[in-house]
Amino acid sequence: MFAWCEVHKIKLSISSGYRVNESDVTDAEVVERVLQPVPLPLIDPPVNDEHCICPKFYPEYFLQVV
Repeated sequence: MFAWCEVHKIKLSISSGYRVNESDVTDAEVVERVLQPVPLPLIDPPVNDEHCICPKFYPEYFLQVV
């Protein structure tokens, strides 16, 4: 995990390589549970590219509402 700190933002990156895998998703879910009680604004998806878990590149991780 990497953390970048800016004046009004902290960015977390969880990765075990150059492609998202199940371990990355599991690790991200753990971090989300830990941070859930903290009143932070969500940026979803934080980055819309293949190196970020986002609906455009990883639709299998998002619910499809019909």
